[in-house]
Amino acid sequence: MSSSEEVWNRIASEHPEFTHDHDVTNNSETVREIVLGGSVTWAGAHERFKPFPGARVMDLGANVGIYSAFCAIHGAEVTAYEPQPITFAFLSKMIERTGLAGRIKAINSAVWRWSGQFPFVGHEADIGGDYIQYNGGLHTNGVVWTMADFKNSVPVDCISFDEAIGDTTWDCVKVDIEGAEFEILLHASLAALERIKFMYVEFHPWVNEKWYRLVIERLQAIFKFEGYQSKEGSWEAAYLSKRN
Repeated sequence: MSSSEEVWNRIASEHPEFTHDHDVTNNSETVREIVLGGSVTWAGAHERFKPFPGARVMDLGANVGIYSAFCAIHGAEVTAYEPQPITFAFLSKMIERTGLAGRIKAINSAVWRWSGQFPFVGHEADIGGDYIQYNGGLHTNGVVWTMADFKNSVPVDCISFDEAIGDTTWDCVKVDIEGAEFEILLHASLAALERIKFMYVEFHPWVNEKWYRLVIERLQAIFKFEGYQSKEGSWEAAYLSKRN
């Protein structure tokens, strides 16, 4: 882990267009990971897709908008989905503070198997920064909720993956949605998936083995499939692009 000073010294040298105003929660570790490609998985994503003027980018699980901002300041047109109300407020604050409303369309919604509402549990995450960080997710396959979880859940608006994709061709779709990726990608239509030129997916380990296998097999059949595997051999992230 790098110090905040080290991170921002590198940002000033490598990405001076990205400023403290784009990091509304002052979380240099997340900036290091996403903007500087400071993790193996994000480094691989940056190698395969670089945002450019006019690129159409969908950010699923936008959180406070670090990747959305990174793409937008390079001229991309970004649609950012974030269901957690508190996190969405930070995302909206970043957009307002940086004048990126013309390039980032923020939607307070989850992307899911269908459109409607679905229970969501948010929780505080101690990952540094000046503000409390929030994370959370829908009730997905492989996740056991207690009665307290259901009691503490809140209904969030959801839009189906197919509806989110619509009739647009997307240059990049980034997916980091705390396990919901398996259910979404298993039920997405082939027509929707074929509208994506490049997709970066972070896989979360709690889905059951059957669903994990089905999703990986489906993606490998549709896309050119590259990725990063854990020491145990499971995929932690995938880089999916159209076959030539």
